[in-house]
Amino acid sequence: EYSSGTGIDLSNIGHVYEKMGELDKAMSFYERAFKVNERLGIKERTDRDLESIKRIQGAMRKKVN
Repeated sequence: EYSSGTGIDLSNIGHVYEKMGELDKAMSFYERAFKVNERLGIKERTDRDLESIKRIQGAMRKKVN
């Protein structure tokens, strides 16, 4: 089972990939962080993860256009 630090670690890795411009990898890690934090019932982190996911989705749309 996961600890609360697992979601933080996954989100941090997603952030690094986002800063590197690796949006697909960033999305993958943010989604994994969301699932872990949701399973643990940590609402403030799931909210933050959703914001990150939406930000990446927006950046991906801009990249396509």
